Amino acid sequence: MGKIDIEYYQSWFAQYVQQYLAVQESNRLNYQLKLEHSLRVRDRIVELGESLNLDQTGLALCQIIGLMHDLGRFKQYAEYNTFSDLITGSHAKISVDILNENKLLQNLKKTQQEIVLKAIEYHNYYRIPEGKSAEILLFSQLIRDADKLDGYYIVTNDHDQRRYDLEGLSQDKYFSRINLEALLNSQPIEWKNVRYQFDRKLVMLGLVFDLNFKKSFELIKENDYIKRLISQLPDTCEIRRIGRHCTEYVRTKLESGRR
Repeated sequence: MGKIDIEYYQSWFAQYVQQYLAVQESNRLNYQLKLEHSLRVRDRIVELGESLNLDQTGLALCQIIGLMHDLGRFKQYAEYNTFSDLITGSHAKISVDILNENKLLQNLKKTQQEIVLKAIEYHNYYRIPEGKSAEILLFSQLIRDADKLDGYYIVTNDHDQRRYDLEGLSQDKYFSRINLEALLNSQPIEWKNVRYQFDRKLVMLGLVFDLNFKKSFELIKENDYIKRLISQLPDTCEIRRIGRHCTEYVRTKLESGRR
């Protein structure tokens, strides 16, 4: 099989998204934000792939995965008026269903199709299931890192218009102790333990413990994401301790010599 026609996937994605931008005028902002997120994640996953010296086929798969990973978000919001997976079911599963229904990947090899579909399916899992092939594991890790890195970008760049991720959360200026303990144990936070808006900030801090590549940690450090997130939380001894712990974790990963 020859070179992957990435322009075909870019064109299809643009046309798919346009139907939501054009029809759902009252909700255009949320759709526009998801479009921008998808494009940034596409660019970020390619950057990570290049840092690993992936070949052109690998980078093309990165582009497809990055573009399509949140495809289900548009249908999710159109049908349910929410981005909450707790209400609608997994948006990643919706993305996979759309790709299959449209037979969008039929020009790829079977192994490539599986890589794309599984990476998208697993991108928002708490953990990637064990026992997966090296290729599926790699591309799943790449999209998970790229998605998290854009999450850091969003919450540290005054994107206050993106309110949907705070739906149903208490505005009381507290955070759950179980989440503090998870961070100090170098563990990501589980969504079931998110009750307060400050917990949502802690979730972002916890994502650093699920990053996979040296380039990801370099970007965390270069953009000072840990310090910027900490500055958005109450100035307490506990929060300062978590800030130091996360910063030290990033430093250790950068010095480990991993890819």
